[in-house]
Amino acid sequence: VRYHCHEKNLGAAANFQAGLAAVRTPYFSFLSDDDFLLPGFYAHAMNALEKRPEAGFCCGQTVMYDPLDGSHSLQPQGDWTETLYPAGEATVRMIRSMFIWTGALFRTEVGQAAGPLVPGTVVDVLFLARAAALFPFYVAMKPCAIFSADRDRTVHAMSPDELKAAYDLVSRELAQMSEVSDAQRKEIADLLEHFRGRILKYRLKRTFLAGDWEAFDRAVVFLRGRGELTHGMRIRSIVSGLRKSFPSLVDATRRLYGRIEGHQRSRRSAGAPGTPEELLALYGPVLAGAGEAGADETGAGAIGPVDPSRDHGA
Repeated sequence: VRYHCHEKNLGAAANFQAGLAAVRTPYFSFLSDDDFLLPGFYAHAMNALEKRPEAGFCCGQTVMYDPLDGSHSLQPQGDWTETLYPAGEATVRMIRSMFIWTGALFRTEVGQAAGPLVPGTVVDVLFLARAAALFPFYVAMKPCAIFSADRDRTVHAMSPDELKAAYDLVSRELAQMSEVSDAQRKEIADLLEHFRGRILKYRLKRTFLAGDWEAFDRAVVFLRGRGELTHGMRIRSIVSGLRKSFPSLVDATRRLYGRIEGHQRSRRSAGAPGTPEELLALYGPVLAGAGEAGADETGAGAIGPVDPSRDHGA
């Protein structure tokens, strides 16, 4: 293991790019310090790529783990089957139902062609979309990694304007690729704008529970301007307006919504809330017992329902 420490904090995109530029091996993957790979991932992915020399990368499902409440679910699920996808065929699908790059293994030439990583974008979304446009890739519908989905550190922490700027830059970068058609460009732009709305809806709920009224008010203004405030969101907005005159009522309402949303998260979870060690025991045996990649392309081995609140752009 070679460890390199930068003299200063480069930021996420530049740090990933520095690692990508340092690759001197036939394969590489991205792994952040609070995520981990499931046993057998590299062997399974390398076997899949060795059997399919035309494939540029292999991607598997990732366990999305919320450290706040221990809930977990697999991403992605229903939009994929375990097979080889030709270059360019699934570019839009890679954005609509994105794999997390933590659970992907790439040939080095993919990094050279799909990079460099672009600061100011949602770097993993852009990189995976570029890779899917340029290279065939193999999908393994089995859990391969665990990703700590701390939403306070991801796109969920961006303001509406920051999200728009990041997603618009992703759209522009992909639009410059000859491998992306005009129809695909339009669909990608529409998808990213849809995701922005979904993220702000999640933000509204989360900031209401946290009492972060400045961020809450920004989300309300954005969603009201788009005509996307639901009944429940309107109630939260009305209650928040009473926070100075009736603070005890607001606190009681926040606690009630917190219990409701906690129950909903537990129902969506693929199993009982757990620690990373417990998730390793739950999901690890699936890949370990999967056998050789490609021996069975039915996608068997996936666990649990997908959580529809899990958005793209880790």
